[in-house]
Amino acid sequence: MAEPVVWGPVAWRANFSLAKRVDAAVAAGEDARRLAETVQLLFTIQSFLFPCDICCAFAIEYVNACPAPRYLFVDWLYDMKACIEAKIKTV
Repeated sequence: MAEPVVWGPVAWRANFSLAKRVDAAVAAGEDARRLAETVQLLFTIQSFLFPCDICCAFAIEYVNACPAPRYLFVDWLYDMKACIEAKIKTV
């Protein structure tokens, strides 16, 4: 298992970088529906790869409960991170 304290921050930075690029693509006129479906698929797959088992479970739960929007992916990701962090504090 990967070390969460090492790989967690790296994973979040990469995800936020991706979310910013997707938001910019939508703003530039890219197909928001297609991008939302792609982001949903990516995070569905990636949520199984989080380095922490607890984060992994909460990420899967979040992605299933809150599908990716057609815009404002950065906000969606901040919400996901906040939900995961809040749930970790209750474990």
